[in-house]
Amino acid sequence: MTLPHDNAEPFPFLQGGGEMGHLTRQFDWSRTSLGTPDTWPASLCISLGILLNSKFPMFLYWGSDYICFYNDAYRPSLGVTGKHPAVLGSRGEDIWPEVWEFNRPRLNAIMAGGEATWEEDQLLPIYRNGKMEPVYWTYSYSPVKDERGLVRGIFVACTETTQKVLTTQQLAVSEQRFQNLIRQATAGIIVLTGESLQVTIVNEAYARLVNRTVEELLHHPLFEIIPEAADPFQSIIEGVIQSGEPMYLYEQPYQVQVESGTRQGFLNLIYQPYREQDGTITGVIVFCQDVTSQVQAQQELLNKSRNLELALTIANLGSFKVDLASRLSMHSQQILDWFEIPSQEYPLDEVFQLIHEQDRATTIQAIEDSIAGKQGGYHDVTYRVISRQNGHLRYLHSMGQVLTEKGKPVSISGIIQDVTPTVISRQALEESEAALRDAIELAELTTWTIDLTKGQMYTSEKYARKFGLPHTEISLEEAWSMVHPDDRSHLTRLWEQSLSPESNGRLETEYRILNAQTGQLQAIQVIGQHYRNSKGEVHRFLGTARDITLERELQNTLENEVQKRTEELAAVNEELQASSEEVVKSNEILSMHLEEMTQLNRLLHLSNDRLKQFAYVASHDLQEPLRKIQAFSTLIEKKYADRLDEQGLTILSKITKSGEQMSTLIQDLLAFSRLAVDQDEKMIVSLQRVLARVLESLEIRLQETKADLQIDPLPALLGDESQLRQLFQNLLSNALKFVKAGEMPRIHVYSQLIPSADLPPELQTVLKAPRYYRISVADQGIGFEPQYAERLFEVFQRLHTRQQYKGTGIGLAICQRVMENHQGAITAESEPGQGATFHVFFPT
Repeated sequence: MTLPHDNAEPFPFLQGGGEMGHLTRQFDWSRTSLGTPDTWPASLCISLGILLNSKFPMFLYWGSDYICFYNDAYRPSLGVTGKHPAVLGSRGEDIWPEVWEFNRPRLNAIMAGGEATWEEDQLLPIYRNGKMEPVYWTYSYSPVKDERGLVRGIFVACTETTQKVLTTQQLAVSEQRFQNLIRQATAGIIVLTGESLQVTIVNEAYARLVNRTVEELLHHPLFEIIPEAADPFQSIIEGVIQSGEPMYLYEQPYQVQVESGTRQGFLNLIYQPYREQDGTITGVIVFCQDVTSQVQAQQELLNKSRNLELALTIANLGSFKVDLASRLSMHSQQILDWFEIPSQEYPLDEVFQLIHEQDRATTIQAIEDSIAGKQGGYHDVTYRVISRQNGHLRYLHSMGQVLTEKGKPVSISGIIQDVTPTVISRQALEESEAALRDAIELAELTTWTIDLTKGQMYTSEKYARKFGLPHTEISLEEAWSMVHPDDRSHLTRLWEQSLSPESNGRLETEYRILNAQTGQLQAIQVIGQHYRNSKGEVHRFLGTARDITLERELQNTLENEVQKRTEELAAVNEELQASSEEVVKSNEILSMHLEEMTQLNRLLHLSNDRLKQFAYVASHDLQEPLRKIQAFSTLIEKKYADRLDEQGLTILSKITKSGEQMSTLIQDLLAFSRLAVDQDEKMIVSLQRVLARVLESLEIRLQETKADLQIDPLPALLGDESQLRQLFQNLLSNALKFVKAGEMPRIHVYSQLIPSADLPPELQTVLKAPRYYRISVADQGIGFEPQYAERLFEVFQRLHTRQQYKGTGIGLAICQRVMENHQGAITAESEPGQGATFHVFFPT
């Protein structure tokens, strides 16, 4: 700053001093109590010379009016706008009214001869920059004496410390906030300093972790208070101090104090070097975050994940996720095995190529539709895959959901279930139902249902047509009105018996009805079963009906014919002695009768063929006419055998044998059917005991064939003893039957406990238990071609004619059904002339 020229030569003590020196020289001092500078005392002149030329902020009060002087170094304390330069030459009381009450007693004391004062960071608010501002000063009031030792003024050496004080206050506030933050932090925090690792800062959270109070820890060496924590934490802390590098420890176990004692908790620990302002490391800050709940949640999540994986495995499920950006698919191990995929991550389009070609297009369409947002982004599709290793077919059911971000599809998550057993069972059920429908059709059966709660009867269309009903739904009153009056009391009695609690609920009888349209009398045979609701009340009857009008007419005709022929034979016998021609005539009549028997036999063979398709109910219905045929054949054999020639006896013998074969077939059909419906409660069964009972039933056959039978120790397992006897009865009977000509049977029964990995490949995808008992029945008989190994277990399938080996072709089908009921399987292996071995597999 360039100042205008002024003349300081008359007053050398006012020379220099910058702006304030110039203003002092230009000031009209005559208007003050001091008068002009030429009258000023030497002590004032000397003081002003020092003040104006000092680079340290200085102020001077002079005289009783406390006239004010100050230098350039003091000038900034007055602000940009405010009391400068008005302070110069003003009375202290006039220029400093805002602080005069504070300053006056101090100034007066010094003027009265008091000692110098010292004030540090003293708040003296002043008006500057257009407002009152809090200003802090560090200053000294020193007396200025004249040559006689009298105090004439007060010299002020001062420094404005406002910024320092405010900074200190801010630091104090910050420190207080820091302390509050540490105290209130949920994480444990402790600061250790010095060689002894003394606790300088610690919060309540840390104190609780170590089961101490803050007072017990603060200002004490940590490991004197908690000696049990010295190992290993002391070495960790010392390592952090020496290296200057922080240390992070995660999920460290520790013992938490609880009301009942202690429990294990987990901490995340951070050891941070504690540095002074110059960067020197003097200690360590330790942060302790209790993560017990997070670790427990992770463990619970892990357990749930493991449980989910186990559930998926038990349920035969696999999981997958498709990234739509890369079209890469991630799969669980189950899916890798099913698709025979080499890696968990596999291109989706290549996965599509592994699907059966007949299912591929519909599967791709279903998934692409879900990606496009159809069906809510959900897909549900079943398809087939074929093993490239063994050619086995597998049915898979896929369900998945498209996940989106900002409305765009990003991935698909879902599960796949192996539904092969379900599909195969459903197909088998459909085949069984179809076979049952065919059997019902062949047996000319009709079906009906009675709903007792509604008082209605529902019939099949065939029932309605056969008995002249206008609809398939009629009231019970209408149905009852069709019953012949003479049969109603009998039917009522049987009906009430079937409803009684002591009854098994089965109704089986014959009665006559009047055709609703023609009024014709028809004979009907019904078999029904009632069903109870949750209250134990009978609410429904299900059953079959068969029109036996023709059978009863034929039966009556046959009985009448037999009676007629009996009378004729008696007459012939009387006339035989009189005329040989009459004998010939009787033979001719008998021949006609035998022709009728032959016709009946032909019909019997036709029925025999149809019986191959019968199910459980149909087999029951066929037994009655068969019993009649056998009864009449036996009647003819007993009464008229001595009157038949050789040809007639041969024909009668064939009728009898055919009846026996038919009876055996029906019994086998019944046995096969019962396996589908009679699921007795399983219990632990000794196979050794089962084999013993089977051998008792085969005792005569074993003696006749002189069979060499070796039975190794066999296990006990969970099963149905009756069905197991059927199983081994059929297997041993076959081994005794199919022997080489001229040789005696040699049979070996043995067992072995095997893991599922040792199962035949074709069974490993079907049987899911970890271990199985393999029971083998081996013989040295005629054997068979390996290509027929699976055909053996089909109903009515035979590899030999009945003339070669007797049988119905149902025995091995029964064996297979038994194994299905026991969640197992049966296989056969053989070579022609090398004998055969049948293996049955039971889960343990």
